Amino acid sequence: MNIPGLLVNIDVPDLEKAERFYCAAFGLRAARDYARHWTPVHLDFVVSDLSHALVRATAAGATVEKVATTHAWGRIALLVDPFGNGFCLLQFEGRGYDEIAK
Repeated sequence: MNIPGLLVNIDVPDLEKAERFYCAAFGLRAARDYARHWTPVHLDFVVSDLSHALVRATAAGATVEKVATTHAWGRIALLVDPFGNGFCLLQFEGRGYDEIAK
């Protein structure tokens, strides 16, 4: 499932209200924990080779905010662009996020 792509995350000022809305409107499950890294519109770039993507992004001027970590669904690295906007590089493994679906 290593298909390059883009995920867009929209942050909100009231997480509980947003969870209720998006769960009711689209049948989604509760959201994750949001920390400083995320900005109002947060981009996740899905890549097939995280190590290569990190080299390319940092060479272009990105700064690694959190080194790559491995999870059941794949690997993720948190970066910031030269303008202070956070973004992630994701490399899905196996069934991707379905690996953590209940």
